[in-house]
Amino acid sequence: MVVYTPGYVPLIQKRYGVPAERIEVIPAGVDPPSSFGDRGRGEETVLFVGRLSTQKNLPLLLEALRILVCRGRPATLRIVGEGEEEGLLRRLVSELGLADRVILAGRLEGEALAREYRRASVLALPSERESFGIVLIEAMSYGTPVVATDILGLRDVVDNGVTGLLCAGVPEAFAGALEAVLADPALRERLAAAGLEEARRYDWRVIIPRYLALYDQIAGQGRRP
Repeated sequence: MVVYTPGYVPLIQKRYGVPAERIEVIPAGVDPPSSFGDRGRGEETVLFVGRLSTQKNLPLLLEALRILVCRGRPATLRIVGEGEEEGLLRRLVSELGLADRVILAGRLEGEALAREYRRASVLALPSERESFGIVLIEAMSYGTPVVATDILGLRDVVDNGVTGLLCAGVPEAFAGALEAVLADPALRERLAAAGLEEARRYDWRVIIPRYLALYDQIAGQGRRP
């Protein structure tokens, strides 16, 4: 069995009774940008990319944005994605008085999505649960700093304080982490540089050979994965 992060190994062992020797840790991969193009960052632009679902916990991100606005920060939020929570999110945006600070851009792909990554000041992932969080690596590959909740599946992807910031899943903590990145250009550049280097480990050209080696090993032992 293949899992994306080391943190899931004991969980799989306990829940499904899979022996440790039958579990391989191989992360998902990303295609690195062919070029960085326009890397001009928007002024305090927070980006979310993903499905608009309950597990992504976007109300937390909206509450964190409201805190930033109340502190006088000129932050804006761009939400890229679609899903069943869109109606709820639009209501919350209105109720929190954030209509001029939030843009729901819908689903984007290709160059349109790449442009969002390039121009964002920080990528935010406020999820309640994740198996991996591929958007974090995608953002890193564009040199975009990341802030995420400190949960299983994400803490193995983000080295807190080095390649990004992890925080508790409460609005005050998330707002504080976002503000730390937005208000400190030196921190932002340091996280971006470390994240860019980390993203190279997830290049599909690095990951695919690991899967092929595993398949060869399994075939040689005459067993199923």
